[in-house]
Parts: sequence; structure tokens; C-alpha cells
Amino acid sequence: MSLGILGAGVIHPSDLSGFTTPPAWRKATRNMIMAVKSMEQALLQTPMLMERRRADLGLIVGTNSGEIETSAEFVTTLAGTGVARPLLFQNSLHNATAGFASIHFGITGPAFTLSDRERTPIEAMYLADLLLTEKSSGAVIVTLVEVHKVMADYIGETVAEGACTLIFGSKEMADDLGTPFIEVDMESVAQAYVVNPAHLPLFDITQSEFYQTAMSLCGKQA
Repeated sequence: MSLGILGAGVIHPSDLSGFTTPPAWRKATRNMIMAVKSMEQALLQTPMLMERRRADLGLIVGTNSGEIETSAEFVTTLAGTGVARPLLFQNSLHNATAGFASIHFGITGPAFTLSDRERTPIEAMYLADLLLTEKSSGAVIVTLVEVHKVMADYIGETVAEGACTLIFGSKEMADDLGTPFIEVDMESVAQAYVVNPAHLPLFDITQSEFYQTAMSLCGKQA
């Protein structure tokens, strides 16, 4: 089966300048907002996917930081007041962003959150390839998201954050949806993060081939 990219999206914090959070998103974290906005951007390139093949759609979110800022807020509140706020706890879970995206888009297919340090892009791509070749999904949204400004400021480092998305599917799927199909060597995209030891355990979202590919397909300069 010939696999390729059906859509791409990239969101940086600056892209949200002036963005008004809709009422349904009032409890969403920055991770959730950036991840979902990048997914929306990618889905605009294949508009019939959600209309005709939503049930065949899988979702993979790759993140190292996860909901690190909300986790810190939860622990701080618990230590200061002795109260474990349910919403903060729920949003602090590492798979909270994948859950939020699944609910927002109505995805009922397989959904995963992966975190494997510099190998996170590789493992996300391998899982997407497996879901597609085993026909567990007809198309897979893969999103990398790293949101950690508060923590980066705390350690006195500047570490780029944001979210990038690629939608993978088969040539047959693209033809069925009437959407562009960009054939790609999965191995060329499945590359590890380039790591700056001074930034660990935070990862620079821009330092991966996955991000570079998404930027290129969005017509943006990295």
C-alpha cells in the first residue's frame, strides 16, 4: 500500500495572538488549543475526510512535556490549599490533549499518546504506519505538541514550543476523497529530535524532521 500525506498544519504561540477561545474551550489548556488548531489546519486540506471517513480516522499525539504546566498548577494548588481540584487533575493527565481532540473532532477510532524523549517522532510515525498497514485506520492524524514556556522561563532557557500535524493515508483514500496525495518515505520523516542537552527535559518542537516537513507543506519557512 502506497502511503503519503493528506494534510499538514503548524501552530506557534504567536499564531494565537488575538484568538478568542470559544465557550466550549474555556477549560482547555494551551497544549489542547495549539494541538487542535494544528489539526484543524491540516484537516482544511482534506475537507471530505471528516465528512465521509471520520469513523476510519485514528489519532496519535506525541509529546514529551505533556500537560506539564497544568500538572505544576495542580501540585501547587494541592500543596497550598490541600484541595485536589478535579479539573486541574483531569487536565494534568498526559493523555488529556488526545482526549480533548478526540471529543472535539468526534474521533471514535484508535487514539494514542506517545512520549519517548528524542524518539517521540519516530515512535509516533511507526505507530501510524502500523495502524495504516494493518488497516486499523484508513487515515491517521499525527500531532507533535510541546508547550512549556513557564518551565523554560523557570530554567532560564528559550525553548521553542507549539504543535505540528501531518495526516497520513493511502493513495486509495486520497483518490476516494478527491484530495491531494503527497507520497513520502516514512523513514525520512521518522527522525529523532535534535537534542540540546541544556534544554532537557524540555524539547524544542522545531528540532525534528516531522516539524520541518509540516512547515514545508504549509508553505512556511522554518
